[in-house]
Amino acid sequence: MKQKIEKFFKILNIELEDLEEDISILVEEYKQKRDKDEISSYVFLENACVLKEELYGIKRIVDSLKDIAVENYKNINDIVDDIHKLIKEQTKLYLMNGCIAAVIERKISKVLEFMNEN
Repeated sequence: MKQKIEKFFKILNIELEDLEEDISILVEEYKQKRDKDEISSYVFLENACVLKEELYGIKRIVDSLKDIAVENYKNINDIVDDIHKLIKEQTKLYLMNGCIAAVIERKISKVLEFMNEN
């Protein structure tokens, strides 16, 4: 069971790193659109601000996940419950947009689904 928990945690971290990269790519794409005058500077700044706020929130949660001692868990449900609690706490503590939690929750569900299939 420990191997399964470690695998879940590793895959979740990979998914969240991928999410961070996707958001960074979106910011870069908006910069390019602004530079080509496809969008106004105002639209660029608004979009970039929202995306960077989401990126900051995801990074905070990813950093908090590093404090979780995976070896202390006996099953995946327990670690998932604690991750859900951590996300709620971080969202409230840092006044994060609720969509950040929703996206991360979707990633957790995706990893759980993968783990159940394999």
